[in-house]
Amino acid sequence: MSEVLNVIDGADAGVLFMLNTHTNRLIAKHAIGYNLAHLKKIHLASNEGMTGKVFSQKKAFRFHSSDDVTESMSDLFPLYEEDYTKAVGDFAYPKSAVCAPLLDKSNTCIGVLTIVNFSGDTQFENNDLMMLQAFANQSSIAIENAKLFTQNERSKRIYDALTRVSLTRGRLSDMTDTLASLLGQPVAIMTDFYDVLVSSSATVKHAAEFLREQQLEHLNTVVQQCVQHQVHITID
Repeated sequence: MSEVLNVIDGADAGVLFMLNTHTNRLIAKHAIGYNLAHLKKIHLASNEGMTGKVFSQKKAFRFHSSDDVTESMSDLFPLYEEDYTKAVGDFAYPKSAVCAPLLDKSNTCIGVLTIVNFSGDTQFENNDLMMLQAFANQSSIAIENAKLFTQNERSKRIYDALTRVSLTRGRLSDMTDTLASLLGQPVAIMTDFYDVLVSSSATVKHAAEFLREQQLEHLNTVVQQCVQHQVHITID
């Protein structure tokens, strides 16, 4: 973000919004020139404001004037107006802005990089838009590499820990407790007849027994088709 503001003339502030895949909302992850604490309270829909429009269309945009910016921000959720005002401090809406999407290898948009001009002394050009897109592309690669590294490290940590338990001839309960600790989630192991062999907690044992009694179809999907299966079930 610092490099973007240094390289692109007239860039007074910038913000990186990333998609929260759980809520399907865009949330500010880093910003310069804004109060990030207030900016983080704004959770944008996929077509809301400048950022949302760029995200939904997967295309970089240049907002030439304050009128362009104001029009693109007109659909901002009213409760976010106060948060945005506090985030920009003494400034009003930007006089101009450029936004570029962050696209992963499958051309899925994972975030938006935005820079703005508050003074009105500079008009962003197409070259600025192209440069910002180049930064966004590099950011997307860096983020994807970081995610992959984290996933690989986590997998290796789990594998190493379970291997140590196996080599020391640990009991099945030792392996279950180790796995539960590494995942940060309770774990139960069932036979192919859906009997609970071992569990890391009484709660997950109850959940496994509930599955056997009430959700046999889901268990059959796992065992008969030999596929990973995930389903969210609320247990009273």
